[in-house]
Amino acid sequence: MKKIFFVFLVLMSFVSFSEEKKKDVFDSIFERKLEEEKLMEQKKNPDFIIKVAEEAYKNKDYKKASENYLTAYTMRPQNMKLKMNHYKAEAMDFIDRFKIAFYIVGFIMFFSFVFKIISVYNAGAENRLEKGKDADLIKIKDEFLKGNYENTVKITRSILDKPYSFTIPDKYFINATLAKAYYKMGVYTNAKKYAMNGIRMKTISPELHDLLCEIFIKTNDTSPMAIKEYEIKLQKNPSDTKIINMLFDYYVARKDINDSAMNIYNKIYRYNPENLDAADMICLRGIRKQDLDPAMIPIYEKVLEKLRPDDNKLKSTLLKCYVSNKKHEQAYKFAKDFLSMKEFMEDKNLHKIFFDSAKATGKMDNLKEFYTELRKKYPESVFLENMFDEHEKRKEGLDIENRMIKDKNSIMEQGIKICPVCAHINTSEQKFCEKCGKPLNI
Repeated sequence: MKKIFFVFLVLMSFVSFSEEKKKDVFDSIFERKLEEEKLMEQKKNPDFIIKVAEEAYKNKDYKKASENYLTAYTMRPQNMKLKMNHYKAEAMDFIDRFKIAFYIVGFIMFFSFVFKIISVYNAGAENRLEKGKDADLIKIKDEFLKGNYENTVKITRSILDKPYSFTIPDKYFINATLAKAYYKMGVYTNAKKYAMNGIRMKTISPELHDLLCEIFIKTNDTSPMAIKEYEIKLQKNPSDTKIINMLFDYYVARKDINDSAMNIYNKIYRYNPENLDAADMICLRGIRKQDLDPAMIPIYEKVLEKLRPDDNKLKSTLLKCYVSNKKHEQAYKFAKDFLSMKEFMEDKNLHKIFFDSAKATGKMDNLKEFYTELRKKYPESVFLENMFDEHEKRKEGLDIENRMIKDKNSIMEQGIKICPVCAHINTSEQKFCEKCGKPLNI
């Protein structure tokens, strides 16, 4: 087919062109044909194929190089170098096609290596920082023990600006040291600040509680926090007079009568019974609680005499205390004074106390005169009229009771036994009642 086409082209060239032009066209076609045939012959030559492969490899056309090396190897199978070059070109072609992926993997591996180096460095940096922190903390402690308080504060404040990682014990140590150093320097405001910071980090810190208490005393602080610290200190040292006096002044100024305050008042009064403020506060608590303990009587009496002579609540409490402790003489006097006052003269309970104390002290004969005067003073009072009648009945009953006692004593003196069950009179020799048969010695 090619030959026919070639012949056709030759004929057409002869028909279409002049002789000279026909000759040029024919020569060019012939040369091209010769070149093609020459090329075809070269493609059958292994050396030419190898040359093409090497040229393609240099130009980084690895696929073409791989194909030509493989072609040359099929022609010369004994040449193993051609096979190796084929694999080499094929590998380079694979790398070339996937070079982006290789770049990414290489990039990742590179940065992984870099990060590993950085992490190792950082680990070492943390160790270096930890060692530096420990050295600075030791230096702070040494400076404080040497008494270099200003230098202690300076070093301590400086390490707070460093990139150290402080634990809770480290922070407590720093705040406690600053508090003690400022206290030694007389800078109580800063000392108080850092002491409170330390307590917040470690509630069980006796040294800081003691320090804070001393700061409050020196600054005459009576804030709720200071009072709490005083009370904590007093629990550890109940005889600390400085704390007792601070708390006493605070409680008295506030008129506190809670348990904590009473503990202080009792301490002060025990050491100094002439302290009227302490006696007054104990008295107020006694009135509120209606304390009828006999030990309260001298306190009530002292306060009534020197501080509150017109305090009727105090008088009422003292009267109850007299009655409770069977102080009949004092109860009689107090009840009489109360009943002489218009606001109390119709108090039935007071009249009963007055009767009982008069009976106990043998002053029933004086009551008639007292009630007579009282009725003259308040003639419109029906209540007093009734009380006067009751007095007469009590007086009559008391006379009968006294006569019975005398009769009993007389009978006993005569050697007669009265049956305790039926009241039958028996002779002294009998052991059982003649009437009811019950024992007479029960």
